[in-house]
Amino acid sequence: ESFKQRVFNFYRKTFLKDKRFKVNLRISNFEESILKKIDLIEEKADYALLIRPDIYSERILLKLKDKVDLLIAYQWDGLKRFPTVFPIINYFDRFFVFDSEDLNYREKEVMYVTNFYFDYPEILNNLELQEEEIYFVFTYAPQRLNELNAFLDKISAINIKKNFFIYVDDKKLSGLDNEIYTCISEPITYEENIKNVKKASVLLEFNNKIHNGLSFRVFEALCFEKKLITSNIMVKYFDFYHPQNIFILGEDDEENLSKFIKCDYIKIDEKIKQKYSFGNWINFVLDIRPNTPITLPNIIN
Repeated sequence: ESFKQRVFNFYRKTFLKDKRFKVNLRISNFEESILKKIDLIEEKADYALLIRPDIYSERILLKLKDKVDLLIAYQWDGLKRFPTVFPIINYFDRFFVFDSEDLNYREKEVMYVTNFYFDYPEILNNLELQEEEIYFVFTYAPQRLNELNAFLDKISAINIKKNFFIYVDDKKLSGLDNEIYTCISEPITYEENIKNVKKASVLLEFNNKIHNGLSFRVFEALCFEKKLITSNIMVKYFDFYHPQNIFILGEDDEENLSKFIKCDYIKIDEKIKQKYSFGNWINFVLDIRPNTPITLPNIIN
């Protein structure tokens, strides 16, 4: 199994499961097994990349550090959301964050990188026949549901199909089900999510107030050339932003929502698009040349 495939599988297992992440990936249950596998590494490896490094014990990190030239981490969620990461940041030679505010961490220099989209042929090919449809999926939270209901009021007069899913792990909340959105008790698989993304013409997301980083939904929209409606104002500072492709809730004139949904998508320069692919992302993070640096827009610095 290739390194890229392992990263891909990790992403599939964790996508849309933030609330259950520590339950589903309780690394401590496998600590001894992981340590034994690290012991089997005979020659020193060039790199080790850990995504969500906060889930690994110090024993694992120390042993791994002895086995590699560069120990690298990517915290693809805000540092403050998982504060157990702070004591281990110094173990890493390169530590990446996706929220610009986390660059204010002063005890060790951390580096910025965005999320990405997977550029595997099996994902990019076999595009679904696009429908005039808005796709949205999220884990239940009262604030998120309030945002969704407010958004539905804004587009009530717009004739467009809505494909909305709410993941609810509490059966008491099953009464949320209605004719507009569907409650699900099992998280949507990565494959099903991508199928829904390919089929939709518009993707919807609400920014997590805990951080300002760009979600994977932003890069799925970029990859598959989908319109994006988002509440994350930071997106307008990036090189792939175009007002005809991305509508920012709370910033853009909501009277233009219908026009935005109906207008054509503007193709983004392929070089800009490729910059946010996983192929370029991994080269940049590991400092393998050539790569296109993924940097924070100057206006945010």
